[in-house]
Amino acid sequence: MPKGQDKNKHLSRLNPTPSCRALPATRAKKNLLHIATLLGAHGLKGWVKLKSRTEQALDIEAYSPLQAKDGRLFTLLDVRTAGGGMIKAKIDGITTPEQAEQLHQVKLFVTEDTLPELEDDNVYYKDLPGLAVQLADGTPLGVVDHPFDSGAHTVLAIEKNGGIVAYIPYIDSIVDHIDTTKKTLVVTQEAQSFFDL
Repeated sequence: MPKGQDKNKHLSRLNPTPSCRALPATRAKKNLLHIATLLGAHGLKGWVKLKSRTEQALDIEAYSPLQAKDGRLFTLLDVRTAGGGMIKAKIDGITTPEQAEQLHQVKLFVTEDTLPELEDDNVYYKDLPGLAVQLADGTPLGVVDHPFDSGAHTVLAIEKNGGIVAYIPYIDSIVDHIDTTKKTLVVTQEAQSFFDL
């Protein structure tokens, strides 16, 4: 990847391909990844509002059927934009607003093994927490606690000794590279300015 390019383009929340499908609910529940939240009824025909966590919101349909924690499967028959950053979905078996409203705040998941393989310079958000943050010379700075989207780019919250010690932007001038085998995130010398050393 050329230097100066925003690494944000190489982070994938959940970047689906049309061949991705959730596993049946009878499989083990470990490694479930939260991909969407149902937000209740949208209109009078049983559509459900939903907040997608995929990189492109409408790509959620590629993961259908989606699984709730209790094992229920939800097959998305149609997905459309609904305004305000939300989308709406027609779910198999949901035909009334009352049924749709009963799904308010139901979280939907996929299993980790349904995610597509990423190219070398890409990493899923799920793989960032727990990475040891260090300088190129090996000086430890902390551990990635969690990533979040600031609107401009992804930001990493860095934890050390039980507390957040820094928030660093996930951009080329700060993050040099990630070694998922060694579970390390190597930052540039410029990153030191975000830490109270």
